[in-house]
Amino acid sequence: MKLKTVLNPYFQQLFAQFKEENLPSFCGYQVAKITKKITEEFKVYSDIRLETVKKYCQKDEKGEPLTKDNEYVFIDDDAKSKFMVEVNQLGEQEFTTNKISLKKLLECNLSLKTAYFEVLEDIFSDDVE
Repeated sequence: MKLKTVLNPYFQQLFAQFKEENLPSFCGYQVAKITKKITEEFKVYSDIRLETVKKYCQKDEKGEPLTKDNEYVFIDDDAKSKFMVEVNQLGEQEFTTNKISLKKLLECNLSLKTAYFEVLEDIFSDDVE
């Protein structure tokens, strides 16, 4: 799964909704493992992104990145471009996580939103014949 997938607000919204469904225990376990892994990866992403921000942004007297109107103040346009390239590359990084058996989930005859299967496809295994 790519980091940019889990950073997508629509993915986050649907994953949160999916976790609230009345899922069977085998699925709940996998969801808990996936949630833990996503949380861990997001923490690493956030740390690396902050390091990248500090590398390319202007800093205040305490060495913290300057912001104006809730946006970082970059050293110059070149620094902003480099920052964007690095953050986009960071989002392309992949990680592995548990997957939910799509076959077992479908056998439970749950009434689930189609969007779950479209947007959250990376959390399901391709074990359906």
